[in-house]
Order: sequence, then C-alpha cells, then structure tokens
Amino acid sequence: MVKASKKFKAIIIRIDSVGGDVHASQLMWEAVRSLASKKPVIASMSDVATSAGCDMAMGAGAIVAENFTLIGSIGVAHSGKYAELRELWLSFTPYEVTLDYGALPTPYEVDQMKKVAHGRIWTGKDAASHGLVDAIGGISCAVAIAKLKANIPQNRQVTLVELSRSGP
Repeated sequence: MVKASKKFKAIIIRIDSVGGDVHASQLMWEAVRSLASKKPVIASMSDVATSAGCDMAMGAGAIVAENFTLIGSIGVAHSGKYAELRELWLSFTPYEVTLDYGALPTPYEVDQMKKVAHGRIWTGKDAASHGLVDAIGGISCAVAIAKLKANIPQNRQVTLVELSRSGP
C-alpha cells in the first residue's frame, strides 16, 4: 500500500526493538530495502535498536538515533567465533551474512563493519562517531531528513500518518 501510493512521499520507520528471529530480521531488512528503492525511507531509532531492530534500520536510506539509543548487536546470529561448528558445510556463517547486508547502506565495507560489529552495543552518540547512524536526533530530525530526501521544502508542514501492524 505505502510503496505504490502517491499519497506517501517518504517513510519514517520508528524502531524500538531488541531484536528477534534471524530469518524474520532478513525479511524485514529486505522489505525496508525494497521500499527504499521506491521512496525515501528513514529509520528513526527510539530507546533500543539492537540485533534484528538494528538490521531493519540498516535497510533504510538514512538512520537517525537519539543520543542514548542503545544500538548494535550487529552480526550476532550466533555468538563466538566457533559457535557454528555444526554447520561447517556452509561457505559462510550467518554472522558474515549479517555483516554483508549490514554494511550495504552505510559507507562501510564488510571489513570495516567487522571492526565495529562483534555484537557490541553502542549509544546513539557513539554509533554516530563510528558512522553507524547518519544523524543524532528524534522524530523531528527524521522528518527533516525525509523532507530533504523527498524534495519537500523544510518550511512546508507535513502530515505524519501512523501505520501499525493492525493498520491497512
């Protein structure tokens, strides 16, 4: 609905999540990337965006976090370097897959992402200093970025429409 609608010029996804299932995380990331291929998508991180919550944000065209948002747990599909011994037949681990798609929307290459990932948790301010988020601010900052990316004048008033899982 949102992707095809001319009514919506940009999308802000408000994230407050400690994560969840690895497969669901991949599906959410793909959905956000697909949406971002058609319209500006800004991820606005609230209190927490770790694990799958962080992965979902990485599908957006821009990421905004507040100073004390807890961000990270990137690449922790399985913990520990040798946690995947039972899956030696795989050519890459879920950790590497997470890093691969985690590195895409940022200026980081996978090798650079490995330096800051390893399941670490960052505050929004620290994540910004490592280039993991694009801006520090709240929803008003996300709106300003959405306006910029959608070529809407900053002084023009916009209407925010909240859509939830139970919505259309």
